[in-house]
Amino acid sequence: MLRNGAEIFMKLRSIGVLPRDFSAQSFLPPSRGEIYLLLRALLDRKVKSAELEKLLDFYKREGLKNFAPIAARIDKRYFSDLARFLENADESFGSFENFKANVSREWLLEQKGVGLKTADFILLFVCDRGEILPVSPEAVKLLNKLGYEFDDYEEIQSFLTSGDFDKVCSEIKVDREEIFAFFYAAISEFIKNKKYANMKLEN
Repeated sequence: MLRNGAEIFMKLRSIGVLPRDFSAQSFLPPSRGEIYLLLRALLDRKVKSAELEKLLDFYKREGLKNFAPIAARIDKRYFSDLARFLENADESFGSFENFKANVSREWLLEQKGVGLKTADFILLFVCDRGEILPVSPEAVKLLNKLGYEFDDYEEIQSFLTSGDFDKVCSEIKVDREEIFAFFYAAISEFIKNKKYANMKLEN
């Protein structure tokens, strides 16, 4: 049985889930470090509406780096939580760059509609906090497939980040600040890609 997160990571690599070249940023979520990804993270991925697409098009077109202009464009009838988040972020941090550098998990969790997974996703992929690994539904499915059951989010996160990741980084030549981003993407790829559906993960 795979005993920790580092062993699971290496197993996923050995069966070809991870790219050969760890400079392949296309394997990771697009728009890392941008307001666009923050907006997507704060909204249900299934949301498809003219209002949302208009907002995202406005962001792309203007290349905005601050929260207030975006918040002002949001129709609060549909996206009240998002509008409040952006208003609070503008009040607390001013610029998007300051938000990325200084926002805490505690601040994120105080915002309506933001749970542990969303907060950690924002910290890892928007704010480049490489020490954090979000626990996705796919991660839970992967662990169940391996015969593990945990009671809560924090236990899963602790298990997935356990093991000698420093040794892994040295062995495969990947930056320590990048490895959890690749791990998160690899877990998602393994669960969602049908070609791995019947594959067993064993030592």
